[in-house]
Amino acid sequence: MKCLSCKSDMVQSFTTDVTERNGMLIIIKNVPCYKCTECNDVFYTGDVLAQLERLRKKAEEVLTELTVIDFDKVA
Repeated sequence: MKCLSCKSDMVQSFTTDVTERNGMLIIIKNVPCYKCTECNDVFYTGDVLAQLERLRKKAEEVLTELTVIDFDKVA
């Protein structure tokens, strides 16, 4: 797979996804991704995106200002 930004190779890796929604900060660690070896851009597959969205919605239901989730433990 090639990076959409710089056309370098992308390798399977893990990252931390940080999202701000409605005044809440949602941090999801250990998210599987493809990461560019040159510019560090991150690409998620469709199934990972769906799981991230599900986790974000669950975090919003808790109504805390900061939520940290370990993807490996809940996805």
